[in-house]
Amino acid sequence: LTQLDTTIQNLEAAHPLLLELHRQHRKHLADLKDCSDLHFLHWNKGAGKEVVWSDCEEYLTDKAEGGNVILEVIEQVKQWTAEGRAVLLWTHKRGTNGKDLGEILRQCLVKAGLDGKRFQVVNPYQGKSGPISKEQIVVETYGRHDASNQYSYCSAVVHVGVQQREDLDLSGAICGQKRDLQTGIDPAKVRSIRCAERAVEFQQSNGRGQSRITRNGRALPQVTLGIWKDYQGENLTELLKPWYRGATWERYQPRFTEASEDISSTLVQKVAAHMTTLPEDVVCVGSKTVKRCLRAEGIARRTWSRIVRQFIDQQNTWKLEGQMLVKQTAEAFGF
Repeated sequence: LTQLDTTIQNLEAAHPLLLELHRQHRKHLADLKDCSDLHFLHWNKGAGKEVVWSDCEEYLTDKAEGGNVILEVIEQVKQWTAEGRAVLLWTHKRGTNGKDLGEILRQCLVKAGLDGKRFQVVNPYQGKSGPISKEQIVVETYGRHDASNQYSYCSAVVHVGVQQREDLDLSGAICGQKRDLQTGIDPAKVRSIRCAERAVEFQQSNGRGQSRITRNGRALPQVTLGIWKDYQGENLTELLKPWYRGATWERYQPRFTEASEDISSTLVQKVAAHMTTLPEDVVCVGSKTVKRCLRAEGIARRTWSRIVRQFIDQQNTWKLEGQMLVKQTAEAFGF
């Protein structure tokens, strides 16, 4: 995409054939394909490169708890394969550390016992017959989302994050398009462009599955799990919905619970109250010890870390050093 405003309407306005379609038939691009048999599950959770890498590592080392992206993905893939579906998973190509995210995701599938499964496919295209043996679970990385048509037998697609460009990259593209390095950059415009490009990435990668096949104007049935975070002013879900006419959208309900904001807030208060009960001569205490004293062992490790950080931010008596809560003494302030 090279247009500054990359909404679907503006793309259509720049395409002669689509202009003629609207002039003669009053139809838009989305009207050409009935998506009534498509069902989308959206988990409103961040799944950027660092999250995917760290959650994969946690899963591989048996440390994954509620809120872990990979833990949920594995369970959803198990359900869909048990239903007799072939599943296509998309994720980022490389992490910020340069490591192959597709490969570590495959390792997680191996650990879960989901590798090596085969699927007998009857080619849906006319003129070809007979079952073909295919992988039942496939992992691909963004970059191939518009380059492969070999997964049209997959009736389930999982997006472990959605690829996006960096703000600096987009800002540079805006300056380059205007041929003016000193042009003003509107942050809201950058967010709008980024969201629109992510929508295109999603549409392209999701269309590698079975829904790419249309019969009598209707896309073949497909279920999709998408994991990304929507924000005010950058709502990918709302941008996507008009592109899939007739499709149903549902909020994904995690199988492994993560503490809600209300529970987190209550626990922060309990941590604060507990710390005031410690003897004066106690100058350090382990975070895990506090967790055990509050009988909060059921809280996910990542959630507990967030609760401790919130406690630290709300007062100036204790600081966090590694896994230890250390009391700030007068000497620490130069007295």
